Amino acid sequence: MDFNQHKSYWKLAPYVVSLLFVSVIFAIHMAPAADSMLNEKNQIISNGFLTSQINYHKELAPFARRPLTTFLIESAAHLLQLRPGPAFIWVNFGLLFLSGILLFRVSTRLNKDTLTGILTMVLYFLTFPILFAFFPPIFTYDEPLQYCLLFATLHAFLDKKWVLYVLWGSLALIARENSVFILLGLLLFFPSINSRPNLRFSTKFIGHLVLVSLPLLFYALFLLLFVWGNDLWDPTKNEFSSRLSCFTANFKDTQASLETFFSLFLTLGPFGYFLWSYLRQNTISSELRSFVNAFLIAFALNTVVVITATFAREARLFAIPLFFLWPWAATFFGYRIRQLITSAVLPGFFLNWRYSFLFLLWGIINYFIAFRVYVPSFPSADNLFNEYLFILLELMSFHFLINRYVSRSHGK
Repeated sequence: MDFNQHKSYWKLAPYVVSLLFVSVIFAIHMAPAADSMLNEKNQIISNGFLTSQINYHKELAPFARRPLTTFLIESAAHLLQLRPGPAFIWVNFGLLFLSGILLFRVSTRLNKDTLTGILTMVLYFLTFPILFAFFPPIFTYDEPLQYCLLFATLHAFLDKKWVLYVLWGSLALIARENSVFILLGLLLFFPSINSRPNLRFSTKFIGHLVLVSLPLLFYALFLLLFVWGNDLWDPTKNEFSSRLSCFTANFKDTQASLETFFSLFLTLGPFGYFLWSYLRQNTISSELRSFVNAFLIAFALNTVVVITATFAREARLFAIPLFFLWPWAATFFGYRIRQLITSAVLPGFFLNWRYSFLFLLWGIINYFIAFRVYVPSFPSADNLFNEYLFILLELMSFHFLINRYVSRSHGK
């Protein structure tokens, strides 16, 4: 297709794709038998439960410190004369739609290709904690707003629009404080970080450090004023003292330990695997290397915090490092796909009894893992978590085997 001849259509493409996937996600959550936050096994919006969640986020200290989403929901309810439940849905799904558009802009800014940006959006919306955002035990609330603000922060950072960077970065921290891992990762994008710590580079390094840290300073000021103004000192102290009990809950028995692992795997596993597959066969640019290194730093810091101080079964908590991989997702997932699934390769793969047997064997193992080993905290035949895990394992297994087959048989 000649993209230049259809520019007007392709300008609309990201909006159509984002709207399509947001509609699909909403339909999954509102299915007749779905047991989601939005719809408790019926086709009626669960206004009572969503209202309780809004009140919960206003009253409990760790959530009260993140007032932006609640403010948007209550403002929408007032302006549009909606009940809290429908207002919650309009705000969060509107923000999910916007987050897809913002990711598209970041991706095209990096890849200079519209189709790559569209495929990146598709992979973003198919990410486990996005596709099933409002199912227990994921319980999404502030994340859609945080995602919008972080994508805006990243875009401003790449364009060196520092005022916008500080604004969006500060708001992202207020939306959710774990945005700090993204801001810290951005330090790796400055060449001075990789330089030797001598006088020649110290001034430049300090300047970069201050620049990236400005949102942290504004957030600290906001937090101080907010906690003081709302008399949240004692609840905040009690919260921090009880955080470490989450580590015990995450590993209290075999089932809890397995769910902690699967929450991590479902969120980061496919991106980690395809990143590894891409890196082992390619020499990457310095720009992409900065994103990969930042992902690794954010992954290490965030994972430690999640498993020690939060409930790891809430898979969305593991997603923060993906902000450094989502813009490149189409590059990682799409590498060699056309080569691997051509008519010249597929018949030979399936006619080779060794690879056919391995794929069948792994399929049986994958089924056992997905439907027997993995048991979510809120098991339901209608949340599709087990089916998602099985498909994910099958795709990764198929990719690994056919990649190995091509490498050995065709010397590629």
